Parts: sequence; structure tokens; C-alpha cells
Amino acid sequence: MRALYLILPILGLLAIAYRYYSAFIAARVMCLDDSRPTPAHVRPDGQNYHVTTRWVLFGHHFAAIAGAGPLIGPCWPRSSATRRD
Repeated sequence: MRALYLILPILGLLAIAYRYYSAFIAARVMCLDDSRPTPAHVRPDGQNYHVTTRWVLFGHHFAAIAGAGPLIGPCWPRSSATRRD
């Protein structure tokens, strides 16, 4: 129960920091602008650039991250195990 008094304020602080720091990064560092067209709208060649919805992009992004799990998972303990001679 004592850890809860520490974890909840930290999670709140992280949520607030994520909200404002991500806005700072988007506005000042990356200079993101919603009115700028993406390469898919500027150069639709039918092979590399396709105009899609955000949900299709999310699916591709999730699949790229989750797809390596079955490959990396079994190899990770073996690679980080200590060597015994």
C-alpha cells in the first residue's frame, strides 16, 4: 500500500510530462504541420507510396513491432545467458 502512494503521483507526473513535452517536440523540434501533404499524396506511384487511412498504418506499424516477437523471444535468453566453461 505504501508503494501506491509513490506510484500514483509518478504516473500522474509522467502523463502530464508526456502531454506537454510531446506537444513541444511536435511544434518546436519536428515542426509538424497538418497542412503539408505527405509523400503518398505528392508522389503516388502505386508501388511505394499509397494513400491509406490511419488505421491501416497503425496495423502495419503494430505488425512490424509484434512480428519479431516469436523470432527474438527464444533467442534472447540464450544470447544473454552467462557463459560457463
